[in-house]
Formats: sequence, structure tokens, C-alpha cells
Amino acid sequence: MVDDRFKPSSIDTGRTLGWKLLLESAKVATEKGEFEQAEKLYERALDSAQKRLGEKDIVVAHIIMEMAEFHLNAHSHEKAYECYLKVRQILAERAEKQDP
Repeated sequence: MVDDRFKPSSIDTGRTLGWKLLLESAKVATEKGEFEQAEKLYERALDSAQKRLGEKDIVVAHIIMEMAEFHLNAHSHEKAYECYLKVRQILAERAEKQDP
């Protein structure tokens, strides 16, 4: 289940609405079995969030984690593993910045 903070809401701006809609569309495509379309939508959501928020933002890590779950469920274990590594790297770098 996705945290409600990552679903589109009435207070979204252009900075957030684009990637949120793409992420939700990817999930719908996955549910319909449109895996190729879903993968493209996940990539577009990631690209949009990275451009708006930066490559190391926690939201970007969340999107990559969603992509990892998608790949895992699609039995694309290598792609899932690559996604997990990216998330781990982002979280590690964020933790380093917060340590005194």
C-alpha cells in the first residue's frame, strides 16, 4: 500500500502533481497487466521527480523503491536489485549528511 502522501491531492502544485500522476498511472497499468507501459510510466515519474527535487531526494528514493517492487513482481530480479541498490545509496548518503 502506498503512503497517502504520495497520492495526488488538491494541494499539489506543478512540482509534485506530474510525478504523482505518473506513479499512479504506472500502478494502474500494472494492475491491468500492461507491464511495458507501466515500466515507461515509472521511468517518467522518476525522471520528473529527479528534475524537480534532485537525484538524492527521499521522494526519488520512494519512487525507485516502487520500481523495485514492480520489477520484483515482474520477475526482473536484476532490475529490482539495481533499484534496491540505488535506494540504499540515497538513504546512506542522506544519513551521512545528518550525522554530526
